[in-house]
Amino acid sequence: MKKTSKKFDVYEMVTNRILEALENGTVPWRKPWVGGTFVGSPVNLKSKKAYRGINVFVLGLQGFSSRYWATFKQAKDLGGSVKKGSKGTPVVFWKWIDKKEIDDDGNEVVADRYPILRYYTVFNLDQIDGIADPDAKDAAPSDFNPIEACEKVVDEMPQRPEIRHNEAQAYYRPDADFVNVPKPELFNVDAEYYSTLFHELTHSTGHADRLNRDGITKLDVPYFACKGYVSASELWRAARRFKVRYRGQRVVVVHLGDHDPSGLDMTRDIFDRQDLFGGRAKVNRIALNFDQVEQYGPPPNPAKVTDSRAAGYIAEYGRSSWELDALEPRVMRDLIADTVKQYRDDDIYQDRLDLEAKYKAILENVRDNWESI
Repeated sequence: MKKTSKKFDVYEMVTNRILEALENGTVPWRKPWVGGTFVGSPVNLKSKKAYRGINVFVLGLQGFSSRYWATFKQAKDLGGSVKKGSKGTPVVFWKWIDKKEIDDDGNEVVADRYPILRYYTVFNLDQIDGIADPDAKDAAPSDFNPIEACEKVVDEMPQRPEIRHNEAQAYYRPDADFVNVPKPELFNVDAEYYSTLFHELTHSTGHADRLNRDGITKLDVPYFACKGYVSASELWRAARRFKVRYRGQRVVVVHLGDHDPSGLDMTRDIFDRQDLFGGRAKVNRIALNFDQVEQYGPPPNPAKVTDSRAAGYIAEYGRSSWELDALEPRVMRDLIADTVKQYRDDDIYQDRLDLEAKYKAILENVRDNWESI
């Protein structure tokens, strides 16, 4: 029993690290830049041996630029030191155990062999001071040629957040209101830099200093925007939030999408896959629906006949399709606000806001009168 328990703990630890990385937005199979996911297999800094098996996947999830890893002791032996506060990454290995017995002649023999899963903790070279990267002399960033049209889009974005290139990772920090993307020269294709930057800038548009939409920001409703079908990792994370953060509560996903073969199917896809991951949420499509097409008269586009769902769509709606963006922002704002109010108890919500304001006032009073307290 003890052996089984130990094996389970190691498996659980590795799994948790993978899930943690996914929750933080790290998806190792889609990164168009060379930093952040090191080039080549991860290697032990001291022995220069490549890691194998699940370790390659786990180490690749961590988002560091160097392919070299070392234990705390190895870093010290090589003249370096792990940076204070650095979080190590588990590396697993199998250790074979020989079960020995005494045979009839009184000799000790190996009667059985079985593996036990063990682990140790390593740190990436990015987390270690005092040791130069062995690959540094060979690293040569690619030439980056700015795309004028893309630069114009970035420059003319109203109230654009600060754009940083501090890490070889892409993300938007709403609390500090800045976007971080890898340096342009780390991308193999110039257009991929702008694609990544535009994606993160899109996340920033929901900030209170920008769109601050009544239907989203003021209603205190989390939202997510994407082009095309939602990725499996994003739906997995959503289902996890539904199960953990909103445990015991009714969860409703409000979906808005284009009225075309793919756009209509996306509502079905969102429900099926989050349900598959255990989300158990209701999915309510509120736009764009055919009655709204008839009511608001948005300009039509030809339905994409190469879509695998085109035949059924054309049979029901004809050869025209309509984009959600053709609706006026006011219409979408009202649709969202009206839908949210159907599911929310405004009295309870206002009580929560009042309580929040009360505690905020107490904290502000402490802050303003700290010296006299």
